[in-house]
Amino acid sequence: MNKVILLGNLTEDPEVKTHRDNSFTVFCVAVQDGYGDKKRTHFFDCIASGKTGENIAKYFEKGKPILVEGKLYTRKNDESGYKENKISIYSFSFINGGGDGKKKKKKNTRKQREEEDDDYGDNDDVPF
Repeated sequence: MNKVILLGNLTEDPEVKTHRDNSFTVFCVAVQDGYGDKKRTHFFDCIASGKTGENIAKYFEKGKPILVEGKLYTRKNDESGYKENKISIYSFSFINGGGDGKKKKKKNTRKQREEEDDDYGDNDDVPF
């Protein structure tokens, strides 16, 4: 079985690329490991194709947390012969909310939250 699950943050905005009429999205996930003086950060290059890649590019940006699930594979770099580990993503999850297709979210002001709370009506009948 070849399965990788990562929970981390994007190190840069996802980039959509096209090769031979196929679109894919490349991005890097930083994952912290350990604690205190032994804390380390690992960087994982990821690639997602099709709708998965399009959605990652649409909803995520640098610094946002992301949970990815995929397969680890090794690719040989043609120029130097160096082997690189890459992760092919077939599933991802939104962490700390999803999105509406816009990368930047508006912050709710206190007044907006109070107005939204008023929409729920009177809670006097609630038994607790």
